[in-house]
Amino acid sequence: YSEGMFRQECTVRLYDAADKELSERDIKWIWNNTPIISVSCPIYKTKAVRVVPSVDDTVDLSALKCGPSEVVIYGNNDYIEGVSEVSTETVTVSDFLSGGEVTKKLILPDWAKAVDDISEVKISANSD
Repeated sequence: YSEGMFRQECTVRLYDAADKELSERDIKWIWNNTPIISVSCPIYKTKAVRVVPSVDDTVDLSALKCGPSEVVIYGNNDYIEGVSEVSTETVTVSDFLSGGEVTKKLILPDWAKAVDDISEVKISANSD
């Protein structure tokens, strides 16, 4: 592991159509010019952050609740510690004219992704 990357050399193993590893006897008939490969995989930090609906001046943010209210993100290790919340597309009063709940896209920083591939959240009027 170095600089956010896990690196390892791995032996190539060959399998048949039934997912059974080929025996030495079977392998002698197969030309494998790459018996060892080098594998690199990025290692990212994860962080749970609040989802805060973005609102225009017609909506009282304290009157809204968001589901999920928190998402786990991962991404650039240099930036993730500085993030405590993510937002949504802007919510307006007119969004609620056809019902008490709206679905809005989650807005993440360019360098981040949600662990559970969450791309939208449901926003409703708080009943508390």
